[in-house]
Amino acid sequence: MTTVRRMSTGMTIIVNQSAKEPIWTGQEIDKFWNIIQPYLRRLTRGEVPLPECMVCLDWCQFDRSSRKDKQTCLCCVQELMWHGKYSEATALLKEILHFYGDLDDPVSDSADNSDRELELLRQLFTKQRVYRNPEDHTSHSLPNSL
Repeated sequence: MTTVRRMSTGMTIIVNQSAKEPIWTGQEIDKFWNIIQPYLRRLTRGEVPLPECMVCLDWCQFDRSSRKDKQTCLCCVQELMWHGKYSEATALLKEILHFYGDLDDPVSDSADNSDRELELLRQLFTKQRVYRNPEDHTSHSLPNSL
């Protein structure tokens, strides 16, 4: 079944999903994370060039001081990760962190940034997906730590 979803951010996601598609177990997610982590590390460190971010968020509609708005943006990163668009997810995460700056903690131009970005990508990837199936838009929110 192909489903088109329009998120509140204006991002449209096309999902090819069977109604019986299994949800990954925590162990399966951890195993797959270990496979994609080296590539994501290279992306966050700038060792692999990032593509131009293809997700166009209307930054005017977001409040820089709103945790809820930031989580909404991070949901887009999570969706990209779960659809295998790791470089786009990383590019969008960098834009989000630049936009929100020090909402949770300061972002500086240091080597620690890539570690922080990688950890955020891990948290987004390993947390329960926001939408478990196309019909369920009641969503499970991301943890407050994000």
